[in-house]
Amino acid sequence: MKWKVLSPVIGAILVLVGVTFVVSQYVMNEQAETMAMNKVRSDINLMYELLEKMIPGPWRVEGSILYKGERALNDDAELVDWLAHLTGNTVTIFRGGTSVATTVLTDGKRAVGTQAADYVVERVLREKESYYGAAEVVGNVLQTAYKPLLDEEGDAVGMLYTGASPKIIDRSVSAFRRSVLLLSLIVSVPLAVLLYLVLSRGVLQPIALAARHAVRIAEGDLTEAISAKEIARQDEIGILARSFQDLLESLRRIVAALQDAIRRAAETGETLLAASEENSATLEEVASSVGELSEAVSSVNNQMEGMAKSAHDVRELAGSGQREMEFTVQSMDRIVQSSSQTQAAVSLVSEAAQSMGVVLEIISEVAEQTNLLALNAAIEAARAGEQGRGFAVVAEEVRKLAEQTQDSVTKIGEMNSSLMQEVARAVSTIGETQAEVAKGKQVLDQTRASFESILNNIEEVVERINSVTESSRTVDATSQGLAAAAEQQAASMTEVANMAETVASMVQELQAVIARFRV
Repeated sequence: MKWKVLSPVIGAILVLVGVTFVVSQYVMNEQAETMAMNKVRSDINLMYELLEKMIPGPWRVEGSILYKGERALNDDAELVDWLAHLTGNTVTIFRGGTSVATTVLTDGKRAVGTQAADYVVERVLREKESYYGAAEVVGNVLQTAYKPLLDEEGDAVGMLYTGASPKIIDRSVSAFRRSVLLLSLIVSVPLAVLLYLVLSRGVLQPIALAARHAVRIAEGDLTEAISAKEIARQDEIGILARSFQDLLESLRRIVAALQDAIRRAAETGETLLAASEENSATLEEVASSVGELSEAVSSVNNQMEGMAKSAHDVRELAGSGQREMEFTVQSMDRIVQSSSQTQAAVSLVSEAAQSMGVVLEIISEVAEQTNLLALNAAIEAARAGEQGRGFAVVAEEVRKLAEQTQDSVTKIGEMNSSLMQEVARAVSTIGETQAEVAKGKQVLDQTRASFESILNNIEEVVERINSVTESSRTVDATSQGLAAAAEQQAASMTEVANMAETVASMVQELQAVIARFRV
């Protein structure tokens, strides 16, 4: 019967978990596409700003070649590969509506010379507005962003493109699916256990107790009383308990009436003897039953105390796990803050390096002009003859100093270029680290919520176990008192039986009627 009641409940829990899993996966698919679109919006602006700072000069087209300043971008695989590595997306540079440099591959080769879709060309080149949305790129539909490249006159001479790979959405959905499945298991298992305990105590145990009362009544045992707790219930179990109580009281009144007739017949010795012997046997059976009940209650009490200790240990472990999780979340927050500070510091270094490059160019120009002036001074000193010899020596020293300055500026420029490359790689690494840290913090937040739910459920179970343990102790003490009282009453009835032997024959017929009932 227990499993007949629990099976539909467990099935309902499993159905609820399945529906939750399907709905959450659908929501995640929608959110993943939104995340991909937000990413390409941010990445296209980042790529454009990097190109503006790295390659000075306007956008322009000469013949079939697209230029940024003095740098030709046709087939510039190094540039688009670097941007793709920085963003994790596909990257393409268009001259007009035709791709001239790309990371998109077709049959293992770069898809250079492909045409952008007509609606993209209309939006970006003719209307000079950025395009964001799904677009077909070499047969694949991606979340894309196109930004117009404007020359000095404000005309769109090309487009900058980036597209989010479907792998990003797949990874997000897969990670969310695993998280939802794990969370469903964490919630459903304790819920099933709790439902089992509630149904077992609130429904199955009262039904089993009612069945036991029915068997005892059928056997003629009217000694057991229905508990006041079951009688006070306002559901079907309470109705059943009150019905059994009314039946017991009716049967007891009937038996009491018969016993009264026996007592009236006790004017003779045989009636008194029969009544005393019957009551003595009944009390012995009651004493035996109460003793067995006391042993059973003591055993249950020991088991409940063990369960209470185990539940307390589980509560302590869950509390410790929650504290460790809080510490981990705080550490993750500090990591996020430190990563942001590091990125800001690296950005300052990058800006300083760019400023240094400008200063070095100025110093180099000054050194070149100084060198020319020194050369002119030497020529004029040679014309002056003996009077210009001292001035010629000074001009030669100035020229050497200018050459040394220009050599030093060249070396410093090379070092500054290397520094800017390292800073760019550092920015990329820090960006990837921040993304991974954000994902880790989200998982930690979900795990912390699960720990709080588990701890609340454990607290409720511990309170219920303690309540049952206290009740079983009370029943144990009461049953022991009943056993002692029954033994004393049995001894008294034995003395009465010895005095009533003379009247036993007068109550034999009534004794046959009520012998099967124990009141």
